Amino acid sequence: MDRKSLILQAAFNLFVEKGYHNTSTALISKTAGVSTGILFHHFSSKEAVACELYQNCLNQFYETAFSEVEWTWQESIEEGFLKLCENLIEWTTANSTQLGYIRQFEQAIIQQVSTELLSDDLHDPLEPILHLFEQAVILGEIREFEPQLLWQWIYHSSLAICDSQISDIASQPSFPPVIWDAVSA
Repeated sequence: MDRKSLILQAAFNLFVEKGYHNTSTALISKTAGVSTGILFHHFSSKEAVACELYQNCLNQFYETAFSEVEWTWQESIEEGFLKLCENLIEWTTANSTQLGYIRQFEQAIIQQVSTELLSDDLHDPLEPILHLFEQAVILGEIREFEPQLLWQWIYHSSLAICDSQISDIASQPSFPPVIWDAVSA
């Protein structure tokens, strides 16, 4: 594993275990087995490390959540929507540590970091899904929803399932159709 990856892995583990504010760059360096100078060679600050970890977790999330959705959506909007819900629930229940980091970052860290550290294309992976939602509304397949609001509702529903630790309910085949029934026209 290269030094940058060692730093990111150490920081991720420490942020999850101790929290962002209780983790220093010196502790990250020590845990990664590199000097603080090496850490600052790769990252301008602790905030930059946190932002890269956030972007990595989000990219994993989006890649899994949107896997096969667009293709399935072309066959049937309902099937694509169900696939999206299943993917979200699957990812959130299988990746609780990464999800915890995403939530920690969004709730406690993001207000403190410089916007220059966050990538401009951070939410670009969401654009195809928002477009699919818009098309579904135009075609009369789903109710009139603001696409971003619909995404937030689906996303937070999957988080609630993970938070409640009721993955056995989420794994039942009847759960995603309940979400579909709530939004279909």
